[in-house]
Amino acid sequence: MDARPSRRQLVATLLGESLREIAVLVVVFAPLDALAQGAALTARLWLAIIVGVATLFAAGVYLETR
Repeated sequence: MDARPSRRQLVATLLGESLREIAVLVVVFAPLDALAQGAALTARLWLAIIVGVATLFAAGVYLETR
């Protein structure tokens, strides 16, 4: 039988999904924002974006699967 998930599991799943969505939005809009402001897309900026997105995505996947 499938037991109903606990409230904690439901919150973790929703939070994990939200973190993954934020990661996708950051990877899309951070470079666009930098270009719109006339800033150069340097290696440091790309590294910051990649590290931030990877952290958010990994945390989201962890919360959803635990």
